[in-house]
Amino acid sequence: MGKIVVVDDIRLSADTRALHCGNTDEAITLFAKLLENGVELDELWLDYDMSHNRGIGWPTTMPLAEWLVENQQSRTPLVVRNIYVHSRHTKARDLVTLLEPHFNVSFGELPDPMWCEMPEEEENE
Repeated sequence: MGKIVVVDDIRLSADTRALHCGNTDEAITLFAKLLENGVELDELWLDYDMSHNRGIGWPTTMPLAEWLVENQQSRTPLVVRNIYVHSRHTKARDLVTLLEPHFNVSFGELPDPMWCEMPEEEENE
């Protein structure tokens, strides 16, 4: 059975099988490890805007989408069966346009009750 990966800076999946990446750099590192181990992804959930990362990593998931497309040209590409772009950002459609020629991509809202907001981090005073 394949894996579920969520790349989102503010939401988590309630599905306990899902792996979560809070920024694009984490996701690329994870995908490289999955690829090394021959792990396939059943589902990849992508947010577009990663602005809540407070300067950690890329501000969007576009570099991750570009990595996925480039990886498809390799001898042993990462298998991703379904990609779900779940963002209201106006540029999120650009992710879909880039990924659609290579993957099965859906675009739309998150299905409730599968998602919850990440808890706010408490600031030390």
